[in-house]
Amino acid sequence: MNWAVDITGLKVMTYRISKYNPKNRIDGVYTVDEWTDYSDIGMIFDGKVFTEQEYLEMENRYINCILDIYKICAIDAVEITDLEIYDSVLWNGNDYVTYDNMNKIICDCLRNKCWCKLEQKDFLSILDMIIMYI
Repeated sequence: MNWAVDITGLKVMTYRISKYNPKNRIDGVYTVDEWTDYSDIGMIFDGKVFTEQEYLEMENRYINCILDIYKICAIDAVEITDLEIYDSVLWNGNDYVTYDNMNKIICDCLRNKCWCKLEQKDFLSILDMIIMYI
């Protein structure tokens, strides 16, 4: 958890959810060669092939963590803003996504099909590095 100042000047808590061990970061540079996204499936890291099963296990942990945070914060719908589309997706900017469908947009972001912010009053999720501003 960190504190940041938002564009209105308010102090907000920020959380960064990451698979990367901060101990492996030296002067801001991550020093371990490991997979970064869905497109790395089939590549070799640390002498072994990175599998789809390994990816899906981590993806599911990310999605469940984010959904747990939304549930704890009583967020049942978010608005998609600043949508950037890189591949075929079902979303449009300013669509509202209910809790039951949030896993799908999160999955699309994690698989680099799109990038967006998921917003709700007093709550913002930016889903590329999985940084949540609360």
